[in-house]
Amino acid sequence: TLSVAYRPEILKYLELTELNTVHHIAAGQLRLDFPRTLVNLRDDFVRTSDPPNTELTGRILSNTNTLKPDVEYRWTSRISTGLGYEWRHVRFDEDSIGDLIDRDEHIVTGSVFWKFNPRADIGLNYGYGRTTFETSDRDYTRHRATVSLRGDVTPKITSSLRVGYEWREPDRSDQESGNSLFLGGDISYRPTDRTQLTLMVDRSMQESTFATTTFYTYPLVPRLATA
Repeated sequence: TLSVAYRPEILKYLELTELNTVHHIAAGQLRLDFPRTLVNLRDDFVRTSDPPNTELTGRILSNTNTLKPDVEYRWTSRISTGLGYEWRHVRFDEDSIGDLIDRDEHIVTGSVFWKFNPRADIGLNYGYGRTTFETSDRDYTRHRATVSLRGDVTPKITSSLRVGYEWREPDRSDQESGNSLFLGGDISYRPTDRTQLTLMVDRSMQESTFATTTFYTYPLVPRLATA
């Protein structure tokens, strides 16, 4: 399957009209599903004025492009292995921000999945990555160990939850290293055919715009949506 999507978000303020803008969100995906092998190639582009997960507030224009190719091989009906790569290209319009956190993030992840029912599995994942900054000297290496729960866990519950631990090792000895527990994804519950409740969670390590603190842990933020 080949799919392409585009969504504009039109922001019109009643009084602060100088903040009027349009966000652009685009995605393309190629999915090839063979008898034992699944190949997926996805690219997402976001042009937004929403502030990033840093100490920054207010409207801040930025572009983020995420390229994610991955492959998964099914050894048996229950066991499969995967290999994925992710490249995030982040750039801000304002030089004062971009000089600190304009960056490219690369991470390669190997996975083992066990399918405990026909439509859901548990995954053990290890990722090795490099983050390089365009201007600042904050480059670092990171390691991520993750447990994931994905698919239709029950006829009424669907999950994309992942929990893990991340280690950061800076290139420069005078830069801070760190590690933190992270959590992300969502879980959906369908009590009826017409109702769905979705709980989304996020706790992650984010880049900081402070000169003396290069990163911090974004606190756990649960969000509940209904449809």
